[in-house]
Amino acid sequence: MKNQEVGSAKPEAGRNSRGKSRLVLGVVLLAAVFAGCKARKQYPDLTPGWHDAGYTKVFGRIQRVAQADPEAKPVWIVRYDYTASDTYGGRLNLYPDGAMAGYSGGELVELRGAIAPGYSLPNFSGTWFKVDEIRMWSNHNAQ
Repeated sequence: MKNQEVGSAKPEAGRNSRGKSRLVLGVVLLAAVFAGCKARKQYPDLTPGWHDAGYTKVFGRIQRVAQADPEAKPVWIVRYDYTASDTYGGRLNLYPDGAMAGYSGGELVELRGAIAPGYSLPNFSGTWFKVDEIRMWSNHNAQ
C-alpha cells in the first residue's frame, strides 16, 4: 500500500508544480499589466503661454494657418493660454511674414511687438500683432 501511495504522489507533485508555475506566471503578468497602467504619458500643454497686460510680450505656440482662398499665402498665428477674460481669445495673427523666417510652425516662442488695430487682410479675421522680435521659448515649463 505504501508503494502505491508513494507512486501515486509523484504524478500529483508534477501537476502541482505545473499549476504553481502557471500561478506564478499569471501573477507576474498581472503585476506587469498594473505597473504599465500606472505609467503616465506626458503630453505637451495644448495652449501654453501668456502675455503681459499690454500685449507687448506674448509667449505661445506659432502655427501657419491656411486662408479661405487656396491661392493665398498661409497666415502665421500665435496661440497662447486662453482664459474667458482674454480680449483676443487666445490667438493673434502675426505679421510681417519675414519675422518668422526659419520657423516651420509648432514652436514655442516669445514675441515682442504690439497689437496692430489698423492692419488687416481680406477674408481673414482676427486681431493682428506686429512682430518686432521673435525667439525660441526654450524653458516654458520652468516656474
